[in-house]
Amino acid sequence: MNIRYVAAVGMSFALLVSAATSGQAQDQIEDLRGEREENRRDAALVAAELDGLSAEDAELVVALAAIDSHIELQEAKVAASLDAIDAAEEEAIQARRLAADIGEEIDEVRDRLRRSAVEAFVGTDDRGLAELDVGDLLASATRKSLREQVIGNEYDLVDEFRTKEAEQAEAERVAQDLVADVEAERTALE
Repeated sequence: MNIRYVAAVGMSFALLVSAATSGQAQDQIEDLRGEREENRRDAALVAAELDGLSAEDAELVVALAAIDSHIELQEAKVAASLDAIDAAEEEAIQARRLAADIGEEIDEVRDRLRRSAVEAFVGTDDRGLAELDVGDLLASATRKSLREQVIGNEYDLVDEFRTKEAEQAEAERVAQDLVADVEAERTALE
């Protein structure tokens, strides 16, 4: 009986331990299930935060792209303005050269007018005209025609002088306008 008794006590003890262990295992399983649910909730919160951050990153990328486009546009405008300034400066130089060239032409016309005035005042070689002074009407008409031609040439010189002065004034005005445009463009760039 001893063996049966020991076996019965051993069995009883095993049942008790098994029942106790079974309760603890059940508690552990419940605890693990609770942790698993808590981890799932935490993972869902983290995923939601990541989605929010991803959306914010996408908005930042779009905003940065818009800023880059705006900067490129401004750089293009500055480059175009600098090109316009260079072109206007070149045009101003050309207008000043034209004014200087016209000034030289004016000096030539002025010299021709002075020579003509001096010749008219001092008198020219009248031998050719004196030969025509023979007393007949035809010769007198020819002499008159020659004098009108000389006087007419002087009027032509005066007209040419005035025209050249007007052209020079216009070229200088164009140059000044171009310089003003360049200054305005530079001011706008600043």
